[in-house]
Amino acid sequence: MKVINLLKTNKHSRITVSISFFVWAVFVVSVFFITSNNHQVRKEQDAKTSIMYYEGIINKYFSVLNEISASLNKDTLEVFDNLEFTSYVEQTNSAQLGVNSVFLAPSGVIEYYVNSNSDIDIFGDDIVFLAPANLKERLAEAVYSKNYVFHQSIQNDEAYITIVKPMYIDEYFYGFVGISAKSETLISPQYGYQGKYFDGSLYFPEVIVDIGNVDENNIYEFSIENIVFKIILTPDRVKNNADLVSVISLVGVFTLLDIIFVLLLLSIYVNQNKHIDILNHLTDFDKLTGLKNYNSLLKDVENLVEENTPFYFSFGSINNLKFVYDRFGHVNGDMLLKSVADAFLGVISLNTNVYRYSGEEFAFVIKTEDEFEVRNVLDRVKRIFASEIIVGKIRGNLSINMGVSQFPRNAKTLDELIVKCDMVIKTTSSFTQNNYAIYDEVKIDEYIHNQEFDTYVNNVPMNNFEVFLMAVVDSKSNKIYGFECLSRLYDIYGEEIKINEIIDSFERNGRIQELDEYTFMKACEYKEKLNTLFQENYKLSVNVSGLSFNDEYVENILNIYEYYSFEPGSIIIELTESNRFSDIEHVVRLFNKLKDRGIDLAVDDFGTGYSSLSYLANIPIQYLKIDKSFVQNYKGNKVNKQLLKIVKSFSDTFGCKIVAEGVDSHDQLEYIKKVGYNYYQGFLFSKAISFKDAISLINKNRLD
Repeated sequence: MKVINLLKTNKHSRITVSISFFVWAVFVVSVFFITSNNHQVRKEQDAKTSIMYYEGIINKYFSVLNEISASLNKDTLEVFDNLEFTSYVEQTNSAQLGVNSVFLAPSGVIEYYVNSNSDIDIFGDDIVFLAPANLKERLAEAVYSKNYVFHQSIQNDEAYITIVKPMYIDEYFYGFVGISAKSETLISPQYGYQGKYFDGSLYFPEVIVDIGNVDENNIYEFSIENIVFKIILTPDRVKNNADLVSVISLVGVFTLLDIIFVLLLLSIYVNQNKHIDILNHLTDFDKLTGLKNYNSLLKDVENLVEENTPFYFSFGSINNLKFVYDRFGHVNGDMLLKSVADAFLGVISLNTNVYRYSGEEFAFVIKTEDEFEVRNVLDRVKRIFASEIIVGKIRGNLSINMGVSQFPRNAKTLDELIVKCDMVIKTTSSFTQNNYAIYDEVKIDEYIHNQEFDTYVNNVPMNNFEVFLMAVVDSKSNKIYGFECLSRLYDIYGEEIKINEIIDSFERNGRIQELDEYTFMKACEYKEKLNTLFQENYKLSVNVSGLSFNDEYVENILNIYEYYSFEPGSIIIELTESNRFSDIEHVVRLFNKLKDRGIDLAVDDFGTGYSSLSYLANIPIQYLKIDKSFVQNYKGNKVNKQLLKIVKSFSDTFGCKIVAEGVDSHDQLEYIKKVGYNYYQGFLFSKAISFKDAISLINKNRLD
């Protein structure tokens, strides 16, 4: 790592490595060039030697044939018998040449022969009559041209090369004289010429032999008596591989020496820069965390701005750090902060720098224009705080809020970047911890609008809210089973204010629990009136925000609930599935506390949030309410259609009842009835209505 950093920062070290690499490359190229040249020289030498070797053999064969044909005359042959022919042949040097047989065929019929293979009897064979067509033509042509004829034949599964020469006595054609030898004696490198680095195989003219796929550069020719012969050189792999190993070893040794030389030079550079690095580290790095400090941030940003290099800048602070220092002391607090800094370094990418700006404030410089890459980095930073940070016996429940701005789109200087990030932080920290947001003019305008909206709705008294009822209907009997209680607020002109925006505002400003408790109280009042008017036990359900669901809320609604002495299960608390809790065990305890006191529990908008099987298995729920998006799109979406069936299986497994939300058509009702859903609610039966209208709806439904 030190060497890599040195090469990045030290020009002389890069020049040294470049020169060393150049020298190494020249050496390697030279070695392989010389080796290749030597290879060619050796091949040429072995080719010349091989030609001389085979020229000698061919000349000796020709010499035997010429000696036999020149020594015999008509008078000699008249008293010549095979025994005398054998004796005569043995006087030649044919035995030293690996000759298998020598024959004399007057008029083409073999009458005299010497054969080393006693198993083959060729006496009386007519070499012309028995010859293949192409051989007959060549023999006939040879009678007139007086040339040699070469032929390969198979005898007892062995290949033989036969050299035949026409024989003349007193200028008249007498017959043929021939020599036969095993092909492998002449053709195979094992029996033929064996050179220092290449072995040579001889191939005769007009003899068809499959020589395979041979490089033309390895084929050489020579001629005797105007007859052209070919020699094919085959590399001796053992000898050539030994040369290759020697070359590789030489290159390896030189490479090793070159590397050692470079490392020695680089170590000198490292030692020279070591003291400079120590001084720079003291001024540019934070002593506690080891991260770059404000001085480094200022320098790095100035350099990027000067080079006009686009980058993202993230700035934020760690929440709850002061509490850790106050509770566990500065030594333990420093240990925890150092652990956080180490975690930062473990998740950032190569093009990202992290800085300790001051105290609990940190900054990130991400050198990219890709927003997706930025989000990827900051998501990993967020995950550091997803659970408690533990160092020894110290546990820190920390989080981080970060604003993100971009150079040059949002700001031109470091101060401007920080200001933009601060504006973003104000829009995020108010409603969530451990988060980040990227500067956006539209969102900033929305933030300003939210501030104005928050000012308005936060001054609205709770008794200005109305609680409407939306019927929950038995899917089989189509009788009202109960109602969901929904808060509504109208302005001075009688226009309904969107309840979702009100809830968002209350969650941002801490009033959501007040609204949830007020809605629960109104639900209990309605339930008391319904019990007075009707014998049926109509269930009433109330939604609760995840921010409200705490010990205080549970105690407050239990006090309200127990004042009325309702039958168990008369009131249902609906918790939206999109609420995500960090402490599931605590939530389960609160649920059990409500269940034990007679309040039933429901998971609302099921299928849109974070529920897992293990999560649902631990919560004592009595109802699952499937989100309306799955019900309303079941026809055009096979996944939604299948999911409706799967959720029904879940409800059966967990022993709870299931409610389909958003049933607005008869087709939707028929399908959820077919699947086996217990209840439904939607505009098909009724929208959310006032309590007075709900009484009328009940009376009408009882009569149907």
